[in-house]
Amino acid sequence: ALPLMKEYLISETRNLDSQMEAALSKLITAVGVKQFETLPYKYLIRSKSNNIRYVIAKKYMRDSNYNKALLYLNKIPSWHVIYPFAKNMEATIYSIQGHFNKAMTSFNICKKSSRKKFLSGKNTRRNKLNRDSCIAGKARTMFAAKKYTTSDLLYLDIPKSSPVWPEILFEEAWNSYYLGNYNRSLGKLVSYKSPVFESFFNPEVDVLTALSYLKLCLYQDAKKISNDFYKDYLKSTRALRTFLKRNKTRYSVYYDLLISF
Repeated sequence: ALPLMKEYLISETRNLDSQMEAALSKLITAVGVKQFETLPYKYLIRSKSNNIRYVIAKKYMRDSNYNKALLYLNKIPSWHVIYPFAKNMEATIYSIQGHFNKAMTSFNICKKSSRKKFLSGKNTRRNKLNRDSCIAGKARTMFAAKKYTTSDLLYLDIPKSSPVWPEILFEEAWNSYYLGNYNRSLGKLVSYKSPVFESFFNPEVDVLTALSYLKLCLYQDAKKISNDFYKDYLKSTRALRTFLKRNKTRYSVYYDLLISF
């Protein structure tokens, strides 16, 4: 149904009728919006679907055309299934623009509407994840506004069971660093040595660890982290850089690499 719908969108010149709009909405609910993001604007704007409005807004956001993105997001009604995700995007745009109060308002609406949707049994997992993402968005917005104490408290609202949480631990460590609480920052970072974080990869953890040691005047510890960093990553980084230069436009190499992984 997916390729059929995409073909229909680019081949038909008239606006979608109510039956096709309903079919499109059902399809997007099942497969997500990403499949439609590659379509050009001229085909998408013929649809009055709220899902497609979200897709258009996402494309404009990626092009840094934030006002156009907000225009389409504001057309999505609160009863629609995509509404909580639209509020998340809206809040993110406001945060990027430095409109922190507006961002916090939209993130709060996102949090409440996501909760309302998953309590009613609609896309439970996706809406829970969106709620947690909006809580993280609030904390990030306060961090950007340099309100580190408020940001610190907001991070605590994210459940430890959330898929968002492993990344958040690192952000909390940065927040503690800016509060001057370097021991707490190190306490957060040491958690990444636990087996439960085996799949988490972020070399910047080592950078922040070294910076925290420096602030505490633990120079030998900072030096060890630095030396271990180069020992772990320098050789593989050089090999990766050589590989990328050698295969700059040989796209089939990357395809074959992924297929054979």
